[in-house]
Amino acid sequence: MTIELVAGATLVPPDLAPERRPVFLRMVDAARTHGGRLVLVGEAGLGKSFLVDALVRALVRERTVLFVRGRAGGTEPFAGLTDLLAGLPAGTADAVRVQVDLRRREPSVGDGRPGQGAADGVDAAVGGLLAGLAVAGVVVVVDEWQWLDEETLGVLERVLTRPPLDTRVALVAAGRRPATGTRSRSGYFAPDQIVRLGPLRPASLVAVLDVAGLSALPPATLAAVTEDSGGNPLWAMALATARVTGDPRVRPGRGEAELERQRLGALPPDLRRLLATIALMGAAPYDELVQLDPATEAATAEGLRRRLVRTDAGVLTLADPMLARAAVQELTPDAQRALHRSISELPLPLPQRVEHRDRATLPGVDEALATALVRAARRARRTGAPETALRLARRALERTALTDDAYAERAVEAAETALAAGGAGTAAEVLTELDPLTLPLRVFDRDAAALAVDLGRSGGTAAVARRFRALQRVLVPGSGAWEVAEVHRRLASPGEEDGLAAATLPPVLSEDGTPRTLAMVITHEARRRLHQGHGVDRVLLGRVRELAVDGGPLETTADALAARWAYQADDLASSRTGLAAHVRDAKVAGEPYAVVDGLAHSAVLAVLTGHLPAAEAFLREADEQSLALPTLPGSVYRARGVLAVALDDRSGLDRLLNGPLDPVALDRADLLQAALTGLDAAASSAWAEAAVELRRARTASVARGVVEPGRRLWVDVELVRALVQLGRLTEAAEITDALADLGDRPGRVHARGQARRLRALLAWRSEDLPAALRLSELGLSDLHAGGHRPQLVRAQLERVGMLHADGQHVRARGLLADATALAAAIGDPRVVTHAARLDAQVAAHPGRAALTPGELRVAEAVASGQTNRDIAADLFVSVRTVETHLANAYRKLGVHTRTQLALSLNDLPLGGGSGAARRSP
Repeated sequence: MTIELVAGATLVPPDLAPERRPVFLRMVDAARTHGGRLVLVGEAGLGKSFLVDALVRALVRERTVLFVRGRAGGTEPFAGLTDLLAGLPAGTADAVRVQVDLRRREPSVGDGRPGQGAADGVDAAVGGLLAGLAVAGVVVVVDEWQWLDEETLGVLERVLTRPPLDTRVALVAAGRRPATGTRSRSGYFAPDQIVRLGPLRPASLVAVLDVAGLSALPPATLAAVTEDSGGNPLWAMALATARVTGDPRVRPGRGEAELERQRLGALPPDLRRLLATIALMGAAPYDELVQLDPATEAATAEGLRRRLVRTDAGVLTLADPMLARAAVQELTPDAQRALHRSISELPLPLPQRVEHRDRATLPGVDEALATALVRAARRARRTGAPETALRLARRALERTALTDDAYAERAVEAAETALAAGGAGTAAEVLTELDPLTLPLRVFDRDAAALAVDLGRSGGTAAVARRFRALQRVLVPGSGAWEVAEVHRRLASPGEEDGLAAATLPPVLSEDGTPRTLAMVITHEARRRLHQGHGVDRVLLGRVRELAVDGGPLETTADALAARWAYQADDLASSRTGLAAHVRDAKVAGEPYAVVDGLAHSAVLAVLTGHLPAAEAFLREADEQSLALPTLPGSVYRARGVLAVALDDRSGLDRLLNGPLDPVALDRADLLQAALTGLDAAASSAWAEAAVELRRARTASVARGVVEPGRRLWVDVELVRALVQLGRLTEAAEITDALADLGDRPGRVHARGQARRLRALLAWRSEDLPAALRLSELGLSDLHAGGHRPQLVRAQLERVGMLHADGQHVRARGLLADATALAAAIGDPRVVTHAARLDAQVAAHPGRAALTPGELRVAEAVASGQTNRDIAADLFVSVRTVETHLANAYRKLGVHTRTQLALSLNDLPLGGGSGAARRSP
């Protein structure tokens, strides 16, 4: 079947019956709508599955399609859910599968089904998975709705009928009736979302039979078939097939599987072989198929005529995958292996040739084939296809004897490839067959490093500590492997990792024997120094680079760490170039986890520098790339949070604060949630709430040894602002002093600028306006050099308030104009509102612009030192007129003496103003 474009860019199969086209368009519209719902209802054979398959093919390139076809007969609990997620990349749905396994192991209740104890776990896992996929658009497509198991139906009902997924995930289903099972499911579909499929007209039935190759019957026989079928295309094909074979029956009485076999039997043998070949290859270059089988030319022409294959730039693909699958199933195992063997001889890329060679060989140990699979896996990984590499690496393990010395090396390499492919939990699964007691130390080092990264992604640091603690129980105490396990346990154990860096490392750690564990220890020490505010330790990262540890995921390399850390220590330029290079390299290598992590850090950097559209673009791309990931890096949640705060995105922030988090983010959930809540409150001037939450975030970070304010989202600055507003100046001064100490270190211009800015606020609050103005001017210079534009514009607005309070209205208006333009360029709505509000306050004291020409002449004369009588004589007016103009000038400029008038006209600080003039923030 081919797909064509029609009005509205809707993809419609050209051989679709005219009466089915409106139905198909409704299905596509529902599938493309966030929260769309539609169900097809009708008896078996009317073509529901045909429409569903066409929908899946039409949408698969533009959004994530989760497809399941219910199976008649008894099925195990959650079988439908397992099938629904089977099409996702390896490892994507591991969290769901873990919860399903837990649920299945629960004691049964009542009807023998599992109990409800783990229902929340399954629902949460499925909801979290769908929420991540929904960013780029996701539709759940279900065929044979009535055959789904009760457990799957229950999960879908609970997840898809509750906010926010009820408005984000589309659901299109087909079945014999709109709802089944013992429980009511009216929450799925409203009455106007139920489409009842009717019979086809005789002309449409004849077209269906023609496509199936069954139209070469006498007209009278065709007319009888269309009438006897009642407009049911499945029955019509079955009856036409019966007529061809001489069967006189008038009712088909056969299922869809039997019909596929009948359709296949009516095709020429060469076409059946062509369909099977394309099915095994996925896509087949025509020129190569001709080399494989001389009958390809005629079979291709027949397949195109029957619309069973498509061609695009000389590459053949399937238009009817179900029929092609039946063609493969028709082959005996020996015939399938022979076909794989023939395909393996084509001039295909090495990974494909070796994979077909593997499929052509009987199961069992085969060292030569295992070696070839390993080489092919390495080639696939070098060319940026880690998923293919992982598949080949796992096949190599199946071809390697467990007792072979090469098995451990290959298993570790497969685990490292799984990490590169973005897996979480997959590496641990690959390594389960290894006996740690028999592994050479260098292999155990690789095993432990891969296991630590994998468990960290899938279960957080607590899972890492638990696994290595358990591993130590089977290792010989004091052995090299035990010491390596102890290092990893301590690195993952809160409160113990700091002592590891300071203590003498175990002698077993060496560049030759345990390079990966040694690299992780050095990385940890570099991270600890970053936490303490010492910046990026290039020397330590240089040591990590010198270890040349190949095989690990890209996000753990020294260059990636330097790029992600630099902006958190005020070096924005290094991060900007480093992150761009890291993302580019990760894309070339095909490592989605590293890509997503790099894009998320790029988004955070863009928010900090005030480029919000760029941040949104980075996050959109990260969301698209993350569809292949079972768990997200913690940086994604950080990026989503700071962007939501900057954009005042209430729904986005609520989803983040109240929704599920992946294990990596859960490790610091208290810090992240408190920090984001506090930053959001501060942005809305809810100072009491901000002080509570930001103090909690700061306490949580200090407890983890994190002193660097850039590592805790600069909550220190907003906390000081909140404390100043609440009058808690002593506590605010202590935090400011800590920032000042950090700002005294080389390269910390932003930290120095923030300290000066905050000291200016403290001075203003203490009614020392001259000191406040002096410090704020110095702070602005540093903040401008630092490059954090949102913080710069906030400091500018604070200085505008100080200038206004000091009567320097002209300077205040000039700086306010600059700040307003910068706020508009950044796009933070709350900063823009603050600038507008301040503009209204400054406009109430417009200075010279408020004076009439006569008042201005009098005021300028007074400012020059002339008396009222002298002014009257010079201007040829009465003294009374001079006095009236002078009184008006006093009132408009908000001054009371001739000295204040002179200072105001010259935009100089008022020397002895009232308390109002010295008002603090």
